Amino acid sequence: MKNHQGRFILALALLAGLLGVASADAQELFVPNSLADSVTVYARTASGDTAPLRTLSGGTTGLSEPQALAVDLTNNELFVANKGTDSVTVYARTASGDTAPLRTLSGGTTGLSQPQALALDLTNNELLVGNSGNNSVTVYSRSASGDIAPLRTLSGGTTGLSAPRGLALDLTNNELLVANKNADSVTVYSRTASGDTAPLRTLSGGTTGLSSPRGIALDLANNELLVANKDSSTVTVYSRTASGDTAPLRTLSGGTTGLSEPRAVALDVTNSQLFVANNNPDSVTVYSRTASGDTAPLRTLSGGTTGLNAPQGLAVTGTAPPTVPAPTLSKWAQLVMMALLVLGGMAVLRRRSGLVRTGRCLHRTQPPGVRGSVQPG
Repeated sequence: MKNHQGRFILALALLAGLLGVASADAQELFVPNSLADSVTVYARTASGDTAPLRTLSGGTTGLSEPQALAVDLTNNELFVANKGTDSVTVYARTASGDTAPLRTLSGGTTGLSQPQALALDLTNNELLVGNSGNNSVTVYSRSASGDIAPLRTLSGGTTGLSAPRGLALDLTNNELLVANKNADSVTVYSRTASGDTAPLRTLSGGTTGLSSPRGIALDLANNELLVANKDSSTVTVYSRTASGDTAPLRTLSGGTTGLSEPRAVALDVTNSQLFVANNNPDSVTVYSRTASGDTAPLRTLSGGTTGLNAPQGLAVTGTAPPTVPAPTLSKWAQLVMMALLVLGGMAVLRRRSGLVRTGRCLHRTQPPGVRGSVQPG
């Protein structure tokens, strides 16, 4: 019995180890570099003049002024919006070097026009793209490729869209939030809005502090909206449902912050940290989630070795808010789990078979005329 227990514990330890490796591998920071036509990937905690873990770049990649990206850990894919070619290219999550895309979404039928914002909806299996060239948000099947028409398009004067540069999906409240660079606004719609539909609410006005807003991020755990403002070199934070000419709950700004024409924000809710991509100089600065005022970063990633060159977007993986379902097992972990289930099932069957045989022996009756003890059958 002890031997079986030891084997079971060893198998569970192996499974836990594999899960730990899968989780550690996903603790990464992804950055699209517009002027280098590249995507650089770092450890989540990288700082200083640190080289990337890997770099995706080269003519075969199809990268052209990449502006935004999204990482799909469920299907192990990386999505990139390319302003230079009006396309979205998709790669294996760990792709590096001069690697061709798995698929490319491009062509006149797609409605893509200077795409500069992306959002993935894995619940509804959709890809959302913000297009600055035609003031629209186009929506596709997650696996769409080639010159394919959108499932739906949000566009028109009533929408309030004006050079959309940031997208955020709120699947809890079924809403889509858009940062509009040219209107200094954040407009909010039903997730499935299409056509020339007015926003559910609009955040705009001098009191908001919005100034050429680029990237946005939602913190559903704390019910907050975070916005990177390029022209004022600030990050402003609002209640998730803020509308009208409402002042921020807090503002991160000042020379000590290291903020410089910020283009994107990303949240690490697990570690309560805020990531910001800056241009001029090129850097990624990291703060406490609740940082405000003229606060120095916790760490800064910058320098010639980093490969950062006009970083336009951010994605931090391996850190999920409580509302997100637990990550699926890695392939190795699934194999180990299956093996454990099979071995456990076989053990139960053997034990049951043994009990049945023993029961037959103990309850066997002697034939008439036979004396002596019962012998095993």
